[in-house]
Amino acid sequence: MTMEIVRDKGTLSTVIDGGYCIGCGGCAAVSPDIEITSEGCGQYKASLPKISVIETEKALSVCPFSDNGFHEDALGRMFFGENASHDSRLGWHEALYAGYVAEGSFRKRGASGGFTTWILAQLLKDGLVDAVIHVRPADRQETGALFRYSISRTEEEITSRAKSRYYPVEISEVIAEVRRVPGKYVFVGLPCFVKTVRRLAEQDQVIRERVVYTVGLVCGHLKSASFSDALAWEQDIPPGELKEIDFRVKLSERDASDYGVYLRSEEKESVSPVRASISGDWGLNFFRYSACDYCDDVFAETADIAVGDAWLPNYSNDTEGNSVVVVRSIALAQIVARARADGRLSLDVLSADHMAQSQAGGLRDRREGLAFRLFQKHAAGAWTPKKRVLPSDALSEKRKRIYEQRSKLRQLSHSYWSQAVSARDFNVFRESLAPHISEMRGLYSRPIPLMIAGKLYRALKRLKRRYF
Repeated sequence: MTMEIVRDKGTLSTVIDGGYCIGCGGCAAVSPDIEITSEGCGQYKASLPKISVIETEKALSVCPFSDNGFHEDALGRMFFGENASHDSRLGWHEALYAGYVAEGSFRKRGASGGFTTWILAQLLKDGLVDAVIHVRPADRQETGALFRYSISRTEEEITSRAKSRYYPVEISEVIAEVRRVPGKYVFVGLPCFVKTVRRLAEQDQVIRERVVYTVGLVCGHLKSASFSDALAWEQDIPPGELKEIDFRVKLSERDASDYGVYLRSEEKESVSPVRASISGDWGLNFFRYSACDYCDDVFAETADIAVGDAWLPNYSNDTEGNSVVVVRSIALAQIVARARADGRLSLDVLSADHMAQSQAGGLRDRREGLAFRLFQKHAAGAWTPKKRVLPSDALSEKRKRIYEQRSKLRQLSHSYWSQAVSARDFNVFRESLAPHISEMRGLYSRPIPLMIAGKLYRALKRLKRRYF
């Protein structure tokens, strides 16, 4: 069953009050009266003063969850669509690859195949950009956050700030610096952040002239700051005491997906497998922004190039890590092709189906799951951003229960976290969520013979890697 509703474009307050604000800071970049504040649950959110209608319209036009600007298909067609191929799951593209960076230490220092850092360094080396806008570690005592957007101008700065950052950030301050300091910039961000920058460039000539390339990060969802503190608290580092975190430490003789997390406080440091942590189970949806429930872009469709993890059978069992790469810009396609021919990049050509398979879970959530969540919202008479997915409840009862339980876990993770922090006891969080986690995992349970076969298969893979 599908349904349509009579809709308007919504207001900025509608977006924020409906839980669709991702805290990206785009609205604050065009309207200095808007503030981006951090809520108690560790999420950025726009705070609206009394601003003029003109200012509101400007802010709405850059908001990635507003209907007032171009959506992903239109932006993609505008930048890449004349001769590029198109796939409804991936967007427009010139080339699709999977593999790793063969030259230098990019792969070793990166979260997966090292490609994001490599392409940024290459753009700088070739003189195509003067600086990189990306996320780097911050001094928590000074800024109140572990990470923030900043600008790098040397290859050393770029490589030292490699790795994935599962942490909330906002762009208003760094966009102000781009306006102040002339130059050619490349922007790196999640799909919704790249969409914001694209929309911003449509109304701001300075940004349009200076941000000459965008690099998108294939996205599952954005975490609140509480995610980092939860990972740390499980290792006996209480909230607020975490000084440094590396979300993706490669562990020898393990699959790429079986990575570790590095944590450091004033008194302690540790590396532990993320799979040993309940906080680190991405399938449970803990600390997810509610806005992510209403996004339909997995592959950063408005970016010149998008990079993610190669979660494919031929690549994910490689401890060193591999990347998937969706190239949309012709100029970047030529750079990648030359480096591949020179042996500096070890990349295999992928089909669109294999590329989609690398993010099968994320795509299922942003298509099938999104359709169901939209149906529920519209059935309740609530406004939602217009998406490229139609509302539908044409799912099995089991799939409906899975999506409902994921949304429930997202909500409960925030509320039980607040209770645990107040009680100064992580067990409040763990034990309160335990029955809901059991219910979630029960929905994925398989018959006993299949479970045994799966465990045996994984054990044989480990033996093969170790002894053969």
